[in-house]
Amino acid sequence: MAYEAKNIGLDGQLIRQYAIVDVTEFTPREFDALVAVPSAGSDDPVRGHLTFDQVQDYSGASPRVTTGDGSPIETNPAVVQSKLRVARMKWSGWVIGIGLVTAAAAIWFLRRQSWFVRS
Repeated sequence: MAYEAKNIGLDGQLIRQYAIVDVTEFTPREFDALVAVPSAGSDDPVRGHLTFDQVQDYSGASPRVTTGDGSPIETNPAVVQSKLRVARMKWSGWVIGIGLVTAAAAIWFLRRQSWFVRS
């Protein structure tokens, strides 16, 4: 495991340096709190108190947008539909890409089989 990481700019100057000082074990409860998605007005175990102007949550079936204090914001349906359409296009692209790779692998495999090759 690396114990030190340096971020060096194009000019060779050191921009940022990280070093592991201590490694401690977490209890399952502490770990769950550490990796939980922060909510508006809550304290983050790593970054401390967080403030938000706006929270956009696209993880569910329908997107939710709220202000920093948690009150809902009316969203523009055209923008929401646009973002959902882009997400669907990404998934479609992955499915088509994986399908093409699988088809190419199947054709390559079948051509190498002696029972499949016709004379």
